[in-house]
Amino acid sequence: MNFIAENEKFKVYSFHESIYLKKKSLLNNNDKFSKKDKFIGHHYGNPNDGIITENYIIVSGCGISIYDLKKGTDNHFFTDENDRYWTNGIHQEGEDDYHTEFRFVSHNSENKLRVFKMNIVTAELTELE
Repeated sequence: MNFIAENEKFKVYSFHESIYLKKKSLLNNNDKFSKKDKFIGHHYGNPNDGIITENYIIVSGCGISIYDLKKGTDNHFFTDENDRYWTNGIHQEGEDDYHTEFRFVSHNSENKLRVFKMNIVTAELTELE
């Protein structure tokens, strides 16, 4: 079990390439697997980092997985063989729109390590200077 992200309501963890959501209010012991934990998707490449926003869970590793807490759906980005990003360091900064934007670290097309900003709603990706 690899803990990826946590806030006051939830813990997100992975077991190999599977991602689970643990609702803290349902359990006394939040550090062990429970049948009450919700499977929220697969993430190729053993997920390594994540954040929980008001509406989304965002996980990094090979590409980006975004789970919509309200709709119960997940989307995957940058995992295709010709458009693959190994991502980590997922975070939000003060100038980001907390509800729709986040940043992560990855190599760009010239194999230089850079910070990227992504819009959750539009999937628009911006390489930052």
